[in-house]
Amino acid sequence: QKQMKILQKKQAQIVKEKVHLQSEHSKAILARSKLESLCRELQRHNKTLKEENLQQAREEEERRKEATAHFQITLNEIQAQLEQHDIHNAKLRQENIELGEKLKKLIEQYALREEHIDKV
Repeated sequence: QKQMKILQKKQAQIVKEKVHLQSEHSKAILARSKLESLCRELQRHNKTLKEENLQQAREEEERRKEATAHFQITLNEIQAQLEQHDIHNAKLRQENIELGEKLKKLIEQYALREEHIDKV
């Protein structure tokens, strides 16, 4: 009978430990399930962020290309204007030289006429 009581105590202790272990196991399964769910949510969030970043990078690259193209067009226009101004300035210089020569001839002719009038 003493032996029976000892065995019953041991059995009760084992049952109690079994219940405790089952409870711990259930908690561990629940925690694992929550962690897996959080992990999936985090993966979805990371995927969304990657897609958003990729889209943003594409848009930034497109804007950069557009700005570069616009800048190049503007530079080309300025270069063309500078070339036209150079041509125009060269023509004006030539005209000034020619007008200067004509003026010089007129002054010479005037001086000759003055001399002629003075002689007469």
